[in-house]
Order: sequence, then C-alpha cells, then structure tokens
Amino acid sequence: HNPSPSITITITKTMSLNQEDFEADPWLIGIGSEVLQDGLYERQDLNAELCGLPLVAGWRSFPTSLESAYRKMVERVSLSFVSTTGYGQDSGCKDEPEAHIYPFEDLHVTIATFRSFLGPVPANTNAQSIKDFCVDAVENATKMEGWPKGSGNDKVKLCLKPKEVRLSKTNAIILWEETTGNLEAMRLCLKKEMMSRQHVRRGSNDVDPVSDLSFSVPGIVHSTFIRFWKCPSNPDVLKQMIKENVLLNFLPIEVEVNANAKLVCEDTPCMHIKDDESHVLWKDV
Repeated sequence: HNPSPSITITITKTMSLNQEDFEADPWLIGIGSEVLQDGLYERQDLNAELCGLPLVAGWRSFPTSLESAYRKMVERVSLSFVSTTGYGQDSGCKDEPEAHIYPFEDLHVTIATFRSFLGPVPANTNAQSIKDFCVDAVENATKMEGWPKGSGNDKVKLCLKPKEVRLSKTNAIILWEETTGNLEAMRLCLKKEMMSRQHVRRGSNDVDPVSDLSFSVPGIVHSTFIRFWKCPSNPDVLKQMIKENVLLNFLPIEVEVNANAKLVCEDTPCMHIKDDESHVLWKDV
C-alpha cells in the first residue's frame, strides 16, 4: 500500500483574452508537428515524462449534429493560416504549420486535470503508482451522493450551449454553458475527494514515494479547438472573426452529449490519442 501523495489543488478562475501578438502554445513547444498529423496517434511510451492525466467528458461522444457545424466553422478559421496540423491539413504543403486545429474526434471538455501534459516527473516517482492513485480518487468521487448517475440505459448527459469563441495568445476555445449541472457536480465531488486526501496527507508522517501531484479544476466549461505553433500569417483575419463573433454563428444553439467521463493517459497533446485500454485508465460505465 502506497501512502497518499502530497497534493496541490488549483482552481482556474479565468482565461486570458489578451490579443497581443500570438506565440507558440507551451503544449506544442518541443513537440514535432508530425505527431499531430492525422492518423499518428502513438508517439511514445505511456510512462514517458510528457504524459497528462485529465478526466474528460464528451471525448469521442460529441453528436454528429455538431460535427458538420464544427467542420464549417474550422474551414472558415483555416483561412487565417498558411499551413496547419490536425483538421484541414494539406499533406502536400511544405510550409511549417502555424496552428493545430483539433479534429472533431479530439474535441472534449476537461472535467479536471490530475497531472498536466507539461508536468515534470519528479525524482522517486513511479508512473503506475500515480495512475493507480488517480483511478482510486476518481472511483471514490463517483461513489459520493452528489455524483451524477444515469438511469437504466440512459447515460449521464451534458447540455452545452455555446456562449463565445475566445482567443488568447496561444489558443482559441469554445466557451460553453452547461445547463444540467452535471459537470459542476462532478467537479465538486472530485474537489471534495482531493481535499480529503490532502488533509489525510498533511496529517501523515509517512514518506511519500509517489511524488507531489498537481490537481486542477477549470473555472469555465470549454473546448480548446486551436493551439498555435507560431504567429499565423493572417492574424488580423482571425482576430476580426473572433471580434465579430462570426464563428459562433456556425454552432447549434445547444448540444446534448453523453458525458462519457474518462480518465486518460494523454501521451500526445490535444487528446490526439487512441480510445483504447492502454490510454483510457478509467471510464464511467
């Protein structure tokens, strides 16, 4: 039995709206663009340092009704870039990509993050112990009275209403309003569980072999759909589309989606991974 890790809990309150010159998204720095090309879903050993542990909703379960709208939206967005990875990439283009546009199947909403993709692996860390700890924490949270439960064959639903398309120096997101309350209920249970573990750890004299664990909960409901490799060739075009709220017009008024909560090992950024047993550590059944 491994003692609980030391836990740092962060709740993200806001996202930058700064529209200064664009810069490379930290998630993409040092990552070869080839790993985000269509079809390349395996980059490295799942125990490698660059491996995130997010709990996500909607991944591979967004309805097809959203797919056609999303494709039209990103086709409009792609006019801002000479070359991209992900959706709409031109395999014959020799230019360095300026942005990664998420393929539809990679879209998701982050419920919580147990370990960032960028998080270093401290000394004396056992990767499997960290994964086991996170799975145990999620399973405990789901047993709480407040965790949303499906009924019979009906799975837990989220109802997402697009509010805004936001642009920052490094990425662009779809900001949602989740109207069922189910997502917030999941986050609350997870925060309670992690706070209780933090309290237990502070009262323990055990030496922690697992390492410090950083746990964060977004203060918003969003889906990132663009990350920048570098400043786009036509930044003013993109800024104008965001300013005039053009992109929001492509999206449906609301989207109902099965939550399909999954704790995943994100060994490639932007959730560009396989939906298989080696990557999905836990799922809400």
